[in-house]
Amino acid sequence: MPDNIRDAADQTCREFDYLGMFDRRKLVDPRMVDLFYSVLFVLLYEDILQVYVDDLRKPENRGPTHFWELVQFYERVKNVPKNHPGIPPGKSDWPDDPRAA
Repeated sequence: MPDNIRDAADQTCREFDYLGMFDRRKLVDPRMVDLFYSVLFVLLYEDILQVYVDDLRKPENRGPTHFWELVQFYERVKNVPKNHPGIPPGKSDWPDDPRAA
């Protein structure tokens, strides 16, 4: 992987890692996180970042604690896209718990 692409992926993961920590500690409103970030994050993680993160978390690389917050954040918000009101059969507003399975 070219350095500039790896650096961009690493920086993107780091920013979402911070957001995941803020979300877990309830330093930001989870509804705001879901409205503005969760859908984009889930799509980005599943399409691009997961392979990179899984490789970094191997014991022979940086280890299982690297980007732990990011992985936990994904697990909390992975259902938000399917509960988005704009995705058929979407409702006219967000559900009470967009993170529910």
